[in-house]
Parts: sequence; C-alpha cells; structure tokens
Amino acid sequence: MLKARLASAAAIVALAAAAPAHAGADRQSKPEIEVVFALDTTGSMSNLIDGAKKKIWSIASEVLETEDQAEIRFGLIGYRDRGDQYVTISYDLTDDINGIYGHLLEFQADGGGDRPESVNQALNEAVTQMSWSTGENTLRLVFLVGDSPPNEYQDDVDYDRTAELARQRDIILNTVLAGGASDTRAIWKAIAQLGDGSFMEIPQDGGMQVVETPYDQRIDDLQKKINATVVPYGDFETQAYLTNQRDEAAGASASVKSDMAAVRMKAGKLNRVLTGGNDLVEDYEDGTVDLDAIDASELPEGYDDSRRGELKALIETNVASRAALNVEMAELVEQRDAFIGAELERLSEVEDEDAFDLKVAETVRAQAADKGIAYKD
Repeated sequence: MLKARLASAAAIVALAAAAPAHAGADRQSKPEIEVVFALDTTGSMSNLIDGAKKKIWSIASEVLETEDQAEIRFGLIGYRDRGDQYVTISYDLTDDINGIYGHLLEFQADGGGDRPESVNQALNEAVTQMSWSTGENTLRLVFLVGDSPPNEYQDDVDYDRTAELARQRDIILNTVLAGGASDTRAIWKAIAQLGDGSFMEIPQDGGMQVVETPYDQRIDDLQKKINATVVPYGDFETQAYLTNQRDEAAGASASVKSDMAAVRMKAGKLNRVLTGGNDLVEDYEDGTVDLDAIDASELPEGYDDSRRGELKALIETNVASRAALNVEMAELVEQRDAFIGAELERLSEVEDEDAFDLKVAETVRAQAADKGIAYKD
C-alpha cells in the first residue's frame, strides 16, 4: 500500500501544465467512491478526533490514487448518546472536501463516561439518511469508528437490521475499534461480518503519524499565493462560505496544507482551489459563467456594474497566475509523496501499520477491487 503513495510525476506535471477544464465530462465513466465516517465524539475519542482533523486530506489523497480518475464524496456523522449535548450530528455526502474538513474541525470530543453510546442510531443514519448514489459500479462504504458498544434502546433499529438494509443497498459496513475493549470488539466484528466489511483495530489515539517533509514550507508558500487568486461571488452567504473555507485552509498546519495540495493535484481539476464552488476564477476558466451576465448583487465584494471591466482583467490575471503556480506545485507534491512513501516504508519495518488513516486507505483499495476499480501500484 505504501508504494501506492508514489504518484506518476510526468502525469501530474503534464496535467498541471495543461490545466484542463472538465466541463461536460462523463461522470459515469469515472470510478465513484463514497465514504461515510460514523465517528464516536465522546471524551475518550479526543486524540483520535484531533488526528482525524490532520489526516482527512491524506485519506482523500489516498482514495484518489485510482488508475482512472475517481470521483469521491465524503459524509460525516458524529455520535454520542442520549442525555449528551447531542445524539448525532450529520453532514451529507458531498464532493466538497473543504466543507467536510470544516465540519470535522468543529467536532470536539466531550460527554460519554458511561461507555455505551448511540451506535445503533448512528449506523442506521449512515445507511438510510445519506444521499448515496445508486450506480451499480459505485463503491459505497461506511466506517464505524469508536470504542464503546451500542446502548440498547427499544426504539432503535438494531445493527443487525441495519446491516441487512446495507446489503440490500450495496453499502459495505466497516468497523474500526479504537483501543482494546473486548465487549466492543465482539460487536464490531459482528457488524463488519453482517455488513460484508472489514474489522480493524487501532490504538486509542488512532496511531496516526504526521510526517514532516522538506517540501512542506515551499508548498505552504505556493498555496498562500494560489489561495490569494480565489475570488468569491454569489449571494452574501455563498461568498461568506467560500471565504470561511479559505480562512480554514490558511489556518491549517504545513503538513495539512501539503495534503490539501496533493488532493488538488490528483483530483484532476487543477484550477479548483476550494471545493465549495462559486470561485469566479475557476468558473470563468471553465466557461460556466459569463461575467457580463452576473447579477450586480452577486458580484465579488467591492465590485459593481461600473467595474466589470476591472473585474475581468483581475480574473484573467488570476487564471494565468494560478496555472503557473500549479506547475511548480505539482512537482513539489510529487517529491513530497516520494519522501513520505520512503519514510513510511522505513517506519513499517520497525512497527505495525495500524494507524487509522492507513487502515482506511488499505481497506478502500481492497474493497474497490470488487467494483473493478483499480489503484496505482
């Protein structure tokens, strides 16, 4: 699996130089992978949640390493138990990874203490309340992540019934046990077996390692310049959402920013900086927006009808700047991938690969084969 971290430099750099738009692309011709994480957010999961915040982009980068360019969507459910601040908080499946990252940042581990949690409800919501695609060749996966067994409520849908529903809908149920609780282990294994999935066991803190590289600082510098080319447009809330995404990305650590850059390079749409949409630079280059047709109320902040000419000049400048920066970014991401691959290969010789992010990536690759989705060697 570690060798799969080494992407093709020639392919990525060629993509960056060409900076192709994907308007009109046949979505059905690409592999589709949908992943929902149902994550215990009680106090005992604090370190794992903090690690997940750092590694969600790394996981996305690994999932994107398909032979044919994959379309990926993530969903997120945080769960606790009745009597806590909340039972579940759900964020539907989306290709807006920046949005999922932002929601994950909002999760704070708290509550719990009595061990059994609302596992049954969270698992059922993951199967029945997410907007799963229905294509026969779509890989649909749930990762149930926690350390405590389910609380048994009479009005709950038991996990065995939910597993049956998942099989009917071609959704695979995987379970990830944090820590070594034997009572939870038995149930997690049963859920995985009933859901045609895999059972994984990881350390209580998730075991995730952040590998710093000599390329992170330069990637950070480039990403700041690329982020500065983003021009939000649309109504007030839409512009505020994109601006918030940009601020969250800017506040990430250097290694997380590098993972964000890797996702951009591997997703195939190099003119996309943030996944929330309504970046005028991206949409102008794609040809999906006419600057003259944008309603004045939806122009970027500081612009009105009298300044449309200035806006066009700015957008065209930013398109060119972004493309040039992406060429160097692609080379750096490739070098960083090679460095991380070698470092993790070295670490694997002295310790087990039982980290959350590595287990998830390994499982996605294995289960993708049944859908005919091939990954790079």
